[in-house]
Amino acid sequence: MLKEYLAEEQDEWDQYLGCLAGAYMSTPNESTKLTPNLLALGREIRLPADLVYGVEDGETETVDEYEYIQSLKDHMPMAHEVARKYLKANVKRSKGAYDTRAVFHNYQPGDKDWCLHETRKVGVAPKLEKRHMS
Repeated sequence: MLKEYLAEEQDEWDQYLGCLAGAYMSTPNESTKLTPNLLALGREIRLPADLVYGVEDGETETVDEYEYIQSLKDHMPMAHEVARKYLKANVKRSKGAYDTRAVFHNYQPGDKDWCLHETRKVGVAPKLEKRHMS
């Protein structure tokens, strides 16, 4: 996310971490189908758009602290169980996809191979550069 957001400007990358982390935490994970907020906090957080346009599910009433804690105790194991189920299915799917593309080589002493040696630009972090230019 950081690479795509910054494009070619790397000087102020730390100023965008909060926004990007918020976007990441509220986006459903492909493997678990749940958001990191739900798995870590037991609920979805309110985003700025929720404040502007309102909340759909009517979560505006206040809740007693004890009821809230009990609700978390009841819902967190269920959310984690759903995440585990999706992760197991995703592991099987990923393994199958990997196994179909995997190519194994048996190298012997004395075999020649290639070594990639990339040049680095001063002041540019390779981790934050785009891999392919469009």
